[in-house]
Order: sequence, then structure tokens, then C-alpha cells
Amino acid sequence: MNSILPAIAYTLDMYRRTDGFFGINEALFSSALAAMVFSIFAAQPLTIVGITGLISLFNYTIFDIVTLYEPAIYANFMCWTAIWAAIFHWIAAVCNLCDYMRYVTDFSSEAFGMYVGIIYLSEYTHHILPLIAYRLY
Repeated sequence: MNSILPAIAYTLDMYRRTDGFFGINEALFSSALAAMVFSIFAAQPLTIVGITGLISLFNYTIFDIVTLYEPAIYANFMCWTAIWAAIFHWIAAVCNLCDYMRYVTDFSSEAFGMYVGIIYLSEYTHHILPLIAYRLY
């Protein structure tokens, strides 16, 4: 239940913002598959893996950019994005690049936290203000 409700909420938002490209069945299947694969290979069976607000924001931002040029290549573009992300994550894991984060200030994590907060406030106002305006008039 902990992974189903966010998957449904974020997938409905992605479904609406990507012209029906993402569905709830696909989101639940991919979350379950990722959780099983991660728990087997990482030896951490209680890890919660699923769709987050940043993933949905990333997906419909890429969709908005790709549809400016050619909407038919969105699936291919997302596939190549995932492949390159996997390659860079493997390189970071093999080279143990996380150890070098101690030489970087906390500015990067604080900036990312601020970014997440601004995105959530922006999405909140984007969805709530029209409802408030509708109720007032």
C-alpha cells in the first residue's frame, strides 16, 4: 500500500501531462519489477522503490521538450535517457565516486533540497489556485 498510492497519484499526473503515454498498470509493474530486482541484487529486501514527484517532473519535462520537435520519438528518447543514466550510475558505483562527496560543500545538497521544495510549491499552486479561483466566483 505504501508504494501503490504514490504510484497511482503520480502516474495519473504523468498520464494527463504526457497525453496518455504512462498508465497505472505500467507504473505498478515497473515499480514492482524494480523493487524485486533491487532487493535481489542489493541484498536489501525492505527498500521501497517507486515513482516520486521528481521522476514524474522529469518525465513530463522531457515530454514537453521532445514534443516541440517530434512527439513520435518520446519513447525512444526516454529509452536512451535510461540507458545513459544506467551507464553513468554503473561508472559511479564501480569507481566509488560517492566517497569524493566529502570534498564538496553541503551547498549541492541544500540547493537540491531547495529545488525540490520550489517544484512542489509550484505544482501545488498550479493545481490549487484554479480551484480557489473557481470557488470564489
